[in-house]
Amino acid sequence: MKTPGKMEVKPQLGLDQRIPADPGTANRMENFTYDAQTHSWDNYVGFEIYTSHRGFPTTYFPNLATDSIYCWQRHSSAQQWLLFESGGTLYWMNASPGATTVSNSLDANRTIPAANEGGSSYSPFGKYLIITNGNDGPIKWRGQKNRTYKLGWHNRPAAPSGVPPLNVPGDGRPFNFVGGTAYFQLGQDEIGFIDKYMDNSFWGLGSIIIAEENSYFWRVSFVNENGSESPISEASGEVTWETETFTKGSNVLANLPCVKVTLPLGPVGTVARRLYRTKNNVGTDFYFVQQITNNVDTFIFDHTQDAALGATAPGENDSITFPASGARFSATFKNCLWLDGGPLNPSRLWRSAPLQLDTYSAFDYFEVGTTEGGDITALFPYYNSLIVFRENAIDLIRGDPLQGFQLVPFIQGIGTQSPKSIVVIPNMGVMFLSADGVYLIAGGLDGGSTLSVNKVSTAIDGLIERMSPDLLPKAVAIYSHKWREAHWYISIDSKPNLNLGIVFHQDSGQWTTRNNNSYKVGCLTTDKDGNIIYGVNQPPDLPAQDPNTGIYVISASGNGGYSSVTVGESTTYSEAGALSCKFRSQWMDFGNPYIKKQPKYLYLYMLTTGDQSIPVTMHKDRDWSRSVLGAGRVMQVSDFTDQPTYRDLTASTQLKVPATWDSTKWQDRTLTCIRYPIALG
Repeated sequence: MKTPGKMEVKPQLGLDQRIPADPGTANRMENFTYDAQTHSWDNYVGFEIYTSHRGFPTTYFPNLATDSIYCWQRHSSAQQWLLFESGGTLYWMNASPGATTVSNSLDANRTIPAANEGGSSYSPFGKYLIITNGNDGPIKWRGQKNRTYKLGWHNRPAAPSGVPPLNVPGDGRPFNFVGGTAYFQLGQDEIGFIDKYMDNSFWGLGSIIIAEENSYFWRVSFVNENGSESPISEASGEVTWETETFTKGSNVLANLPCVKVTLPLGPVGTVARRLYRTKNNVGTDFYFVQQITNNVDTFIFDHTQDAALGATAPGENDSITFPASGARFSATFKNCLWLDGGPLNPSRLWRSAPLQLDTYSAFDYFEVGTTEGGDITALFPYYNSLIVFRENAIDLIRGDPLQGFQLVPFIQGIGTQSPKSIVVIPNMGVMFLSADGVYLIAGGLDGGSTLSVNKVSTAIDGLIERMSPDLLPKAVAIYSHKWREAHWYISIDSKPNLNLGIVFHQDSGQWTTRNNNSYKVGCLTTDKDGNIIYGVNQPPDLPAQDPNTGIYVISASGNGGYSSVTVGESTTYSEAGALSCKFRSQWMDFGNPYIKKQPKYLYLYMLTTGDQSIPVTMHKDRDWSRSVLGAGRVMQVSDFTDQPTYRDLTASTQLKVPATWDSTKWQDRTLTCIRYPIALG
């Protein structure tokens, strides 16, 4: 019995590997992007060298993997710096428009990640970029001035020392005594006396009672350019003396001496030192004396009265030596810098003082190891919470520096081992890669909203099940507002490198794939325009002279990178061919698998693209071993004059309608129906 019929699949959805699957989805969909204007798919995607106008990348890191990359944008993206690691060296490149700088070494002799480790992590904090990797110690880079410092204070200042005042006979005036206006004997350890009776103020240290014993101690701290104060030093040795006298006319008066205090010099980045002192004969509490606004002077003369001392000095627990020297991850939240405790303390979470990224209190930390869920694996700020990802759990940090922070358990059984796989999708939430798929955190905890976690990769679970568990820490992800896509690059089938890209298309909510053996993505970032910039992390079998190393950008050119030809000692580079674009429909039973069918034609609806001939391969009965290759069809409207197409006229196949500049009128794209006969027996 002949039963004519027609099955329409439009619009075409994305990849779905479930059984059974929607007939409108694809069994395979590689190297496609979604066009929200036409609700269709195109293959205008490829990659090309990012630094083409600045020199070929192999000139400064030949045959080396790019282990990490980050585009840091400041001042509404008026400033852009591209940082990347290659061969154990951290480089930076000025990525601002019009910049000509190729690359600059920022930090050498860095640890090269192991085969199952990701590269360094980057986190902006005001005018600094925090760089951590768990091995070399966190550093902060100030891009505008190209200055690099170690993060935090790593040593307490040495204790200052005070020189007791001297009572040296001479012209009747003792040294080291002060009053109101001084003269200094430069090059000596002493200072001339100051007549304190020139006004009604008492200047100097000690008691005005003749022959009374005086006792003082000093402490010092360092201050760097961001206002962070170091741990306070140990107290100086005790400085004591008895109040002396001097004669002025017929009066015998008490001298109030100044004390020479020797100061330690701070580490690189110190811009000031703060001096603290006890009050007379009270050696327990210290008070602010003055700030020495340099890191050069080795001593000062202290003649500040007890009554003129400032605020109480910080306690020894208010600022401690840097507690997270092995930090792997960092995040900025509520004006504080948050860091994990590193490989030796992976369940501890430290935070800095507000706006002082180098200052840490002995008590400002959380210990997540008291609950199940494993070690900290990533930190990610989201709305009014800091998301603390763990191996098998997710916690939240809530609160603020004034009211205090709280660690709030969020969910157990779901976590991540891929710290660079977390991205924000506008109007959706936070997506991250877990061991069993990609999840979406949506909503919030403020204003009556609720926070939820849902799996969004069910349609591609067939690929997710093939992920290599040992290489999950190397997985990377990025979201691009230009492409309106989120990319994840993972390792499947136990391969030693990231060999597959899975792409979530925001406008359609569908998934497609990228063959990463072509792109060789190892690390990802985006610039202000949403361009996806990536560093090549090559597989072990990459030829030594392969030109596709360094930094690339995903583009709409369709170009598949570069190829090289070496003749003698001369090597030339040229564009490689276009990337292959593969679409495979679902197996179709046309509504009833028990009735035998004989399909006659396939109608493919496309926007005209010129003279590109697209062949179609046909299979039946779920048998991939047997196939029939259909004849290729040119993407031109039948029964009409072919549209003009730009092409090299020297090619072997000449255009029927050659297009020339300034004369040929470019035409609008036209929805075209291309018919393929189905030759399946």
